[in-house]
Amino acid sequence: VLAKRDVRVPDSVPHWLREEGVRSILSPATQRVPPSAPFDEVVVLLLEQPAGADLYVTDTEGRLLGVITLDALKGHLPDHSLLQATVAADVMDTGVQPITPDLSLAEVAARFGHTELDRLPVVDGGRRLLGSLSKGDLLKRGRF
Repeated sequence: VLAKRDVRVPDSVPHWLREEGVRSILSPATQRVPPSAPFDEVVVLLLEQPAGADLYVTDTEGRLLGVITLDALKGHLPDHSLLQATVAADVMDTGVQPITPDLSLAEVAARFGHTELDRLPVVDGGRRLLGSLSKGDLLKRGRF
């Protein structure tokens, strides 16, 4: 269809997307909390984060256990009677697939295509949290 309209589409992924990796745009500063962090502390920390930033739940070794997003907390707010007993482990999302520093930016772009998160955690081979990478960082790095 695009060819009929004389729109040229590149035959392959741009060089910078294939060659550059996560390490080139990794943001090492990430907000972490232990799984036992009280709900009120989690809410305050999340509200202090810049837009699109999440909280990462890590164990004492720094291994990623889950991610807490502001949207996920909204579901817990109506049940005020349980808030005092709620901790970070109760509201974290364990299904977020982190990325690793060895991935290419093309692979990261594909991962962002399968998540609603604006930022993905970056972990090493032992799942220790190294930092995070945002969609915005990826787009700013691009040479379009």
